[in-house]
Amino acid sequence: MGFPGWMKKAYGARCWWKCEACGRAFSEGWMLEFHHRNPQSNGGPDTFDNMELLCLEHHYRRHEELRRMGIDHPSSSGLVFERWQRTGGRTQAWIDANIAVPAPRRV
Repeated sequence: MGFPGWMKKAYGARCWWKCEACGRAFSEGWMLEFHHRNPQSNGGPDTFDNMELLCLEHHYRRHEELRRMGIDHPSSSGLVFERWQRTGGRTQAWIDANIAVPAPRRV
């Protein structure tokens, strides 16, 4: 099912909206995701104790660790990796504000 919205807001505020592994902050444009420490596929519950807030890089690394231990499904780390590759780990708002996009050319 996944973590409910109210739980994400409360947990994010408790972590200052920073990656718990490296300290990258959402306010600095880093994309953060909630992670089940014990995966749902392994019976992990949607609780604060089983929750972790991570940047895309560390979220991918966690899934890779779990996959190597035979706990996580390979597609989980693949999906996180695709988001990481596509965005460079940054939010769309940060990308729009900080990366110059050339104006369309008229033909």
